[in-house]
Amino acid sequence: MSSTNSSQPPGDEIWRHLAGGREALRRAWGAQLLARGKEEGTVRTDAEVGDVVMIVCGPAAVIRHDAGDWRRCVRNACAGLRAPG
Repeated sequence: MSSTNSSQPPGDEIWRHLAGGREALRRAWGAQLLARGKEEGTVRTDAEVGDVVMIVCGPAAVIRHDAGDWRRCVRNACAGLRAPG
């Protein structure tokens, strides 16, 4: 397999391709979980997979930059996903 950019090893193209598939799998899995939560009435009806991605990235950034209590960040984010009532 030849690379279109000679400065990159050929394996880089494969990893980029696999990363795209992994992201699609995560989104499909997340969509299924959200759908189940919406059907059960435990998740807001307007929640989207992108919301969950942001919720996961927020605490990761808090941890990475030692910017506060990541547990509080998770608690508040999850409370935002909860269905009202």
